[in-house]
Amino acid sequence: FYISKMELMQDLFEKYGKSITLTLNSEKIDNEFVKTISKAASSCKGNVPINMVIKDYEMDMSVTLNSSKHKVNIRNIVPQIEELERKGIIEQFEINVNPL
Repeated sequence: FYISKMELMQDLFEKYGKSITLTLNSEKIDNEFVKTISKAASSCKGNVPINMVIKDYEMDMSVTLNSSKHKVNIRNIVPQIEELERKGIIEQFEINVNPL
């Protein structure tokens, strides 16, 4: 076993990132959220699609929405998503990657 190459994690996400998945509570989605996420996606255009998993805990259901219109740059949008996560608007996010 030997190390042949080292890369920064950010660069790997950009290189191998397949999509970003945001998990949301349906009760947190309002006009302000829609404006915020649309603005973030518009300001971070790239080639990685955004998927959203919207959960309704009261009815114990969820639905997955896949964006065909908005594609983002992972490096630029992650700080904005992390801020929404800190505020409790997004429950969690995942960067889905292609296998190496």
